Amino acid sequence: MQSKNPDEVLQPIGGILAAIVPGLGYLYYRERGRALAVFLSITGLFTGGLYIGGIQVVDRVDDEWWFVLQALNGPMAFGVDYLHQNHFKTVVERGPDGRDHRRLPLPESAARRPANEPPERTLTKSLSRVHEAGTLYTAMAGMLNLIAVVDCLWHVPPGRRRSETSGRRASDQVSR
Repeated sequence: MQSKNPDEVLQPIGGILAAIVPGLGYLYYRERGRALAVFLSITGLFTGGLYIGGIQVVDRVDDEWWFVLQALNGPMAFGVDYLHQNHFKTVVERGPDGRDHRRLPLPESAARRPANEPPERTLTKSLSRVHEAGTLYTAMAGMLNLIAVVDCLWHVPPGRRRSETSGRRASDQVSR
């Protein structure tokens, strides 16, 4: 039998807010401590992954399956990917001298530099295990945010949860 408790219905506003910024859904429900804990843990895990492996751990072009999990972090993952793709990622081209040259994918940066001169800065992926650890941290942050989004979609106030579960346990013990 399904309960008619009004707290158990789908609440999309909290879920949408939680998907935009980690912890914002809990702030909408006026649970400040929980919102702060979720925000700090998810953004800390995400930025920790960036510190470990560098900005290239978020890459929707080369690591598209990992990016699916990282995208669950919301706009911050898309912002980091935008920075990576448009300002830091380099493209390898074969030069007229037969050697590989790296250049930034921005047309204005390629126009300012002679074709046979490599760029001043290039970004390469970090060492394999370090890159994997950073990618894993950012993906885990996305999965944790998914849990927070689902919890905010079907949010039940913490006081209500305790009273219902204690009531169910007491009735289960009486029926046994």
